[in-house]
Amino acid sequence: AGSDAWFNVPWNADADYVARFGQTVHDRLNPAHKAYVELSNEVWNFQFGQTNQALNEGLAEGLSTDHYSNQLLRLAEKTIWMNKILTPIFADNSTRLVRVIASQNANPWAGQQVMGFKDVATWVDAFATAPYFGHGFFEGANATVTDLPTLFASLETMRVGAIAAAKANKATADKYGKRYIAYESGQHILASVPARDAPTIALMERSPLMYDAYKRYLADLRTVADQTEIYSMTGSISQYGSWGIREYAGQPLSETPKRRAVLEAIVR
Repeated sequence: AGSDAWFNVPWNADADYVARFGQTVHDRLNPAHKAYVELSNEVWNFQFGQTNQALNEGLAEGLSTDHYSNQLLRLAEKTIWMNKILTPIFADNSTRLVRVIASQNANPWAGQQVMGFKDVATWVDAFATAPYFGHGFFEGANATVTDLPTLFASLETMRVGAIAAAKANKATADKYGKRYIAYESGQHILASVPARDAPTIALMERSPLMYDAYKRYLADLRTVADQTEIYSMTGSISQYGSWGIREYAGQPLSETPKRRAVLEAIVR
């Protein structure tokens, strides 16, 4: 692809796996490109098995007297372990390796716990969160609204809130002299009542108002994150969300307001 690469090392990888993985990347990735390496994925997210495992491991070690801090501190502890293996492998050109640790954007406190654990700051280069906006959008006051300007006014409030949280997380990264990265980003509109909300989501995703929202969003992220990954390139619209910036390969640019805003931001 001619691009930098982002790797997520499985939570249960042993030292031999990590060492062989690191050597493979070192030897086979074009030296002109960076390798972003993160342990697992969203170890704050209890939808995933690794988060529960990390919690139980942290509790077994007694890493924190606060119950749910244990999975955060276990992530930090195991990230240190992984990066102590990877770092010497890239000693001939250390800038090729970008050691990432991530946390939940909406909860800046969690990131403070992760970055403040022991000497984790010595063993990471970047702190990352996913500043999505629009989570829980059709709950509460929006449950029966169909008017697009009204819905987008509400979405704007959520967008501003996501950027504010990102700024708080950037402050944590800055405190430790680390890069702040948006490892995923975009809108996060899901249906609460699928039969009603899926058509409304489609109208929102295809609306010129979504283009305007993305333009503001990406412009704000540019002032906060030094790197932003958009999730994702291609995906259909359903009650489960619309993650793609286009619905299908080859879709005309005029029909993809999110993609148009992203491409314009890249050109800038």
